[in-house]
Amino acid sequence: MIATMSRTYIKRDCILWGILLASYLVFIYGLSLHKTDNRPQGSNLLTEEDRQELFASIASTSDESEIIKRCSKMACKKLSFRRKNNLNLGEANCVGYAQYTTSLLNAAFKYKGLSSKARPVVGQVHLYGLNLHPLAMSIKPNNLKSFFKDHDFVEIRKEKGDTIYIDTSLQDLIGKTFI
Repeated sequence: MIATMSRTYIKRDCILWGILLASYLVFIYGLSLHKTDNRPQGSNLLTEEDRQELFASIASTSDESEIIKRCSKMACKKLSFRRKNNLNLGEANCVGYAQYTTSLLNAAFKYKGLSSKARPVVGQVHLYGLNLHPLAMSIKPNNLKSFFKDHDFVEIRKEKGDTIYIDTSLQDLIGKTFI
């Protein structure tokens, strides 16, 4: 009797975890970023300590995609999401994440002699083609509506000419590196 109950609970738990994992994967792979405008880039936001850590983390690679991943990971490690930016304390909203990540990427590209360029941009997050911003605006309290009118992320023009978008604030939230 106990063995049967134990197998029932294990089976139920496996099904539940499977559903949760499938839902998570459907969600993160349905996200896409749509640029609407450029954001002026702030001044260099990296400290000397940041630069040393960055250069040490990319010393062993010249692969552009790996450099982007390592810069994204570093930004997520250094920052935590807050409504207001205070990069000195490691606090940032999507604007701060985009600005800091842009600084990391451009420093890394320059250090490695790559012609790739990163810049912060403004846009929207879509889930399977549905713009999530009007939805967020309709359910958020009035004092938060301006916070959800748009979203900042990073545009990277790679050395071979293709353009990709990454979002370290969403990466920090859901764990997906390239969006």
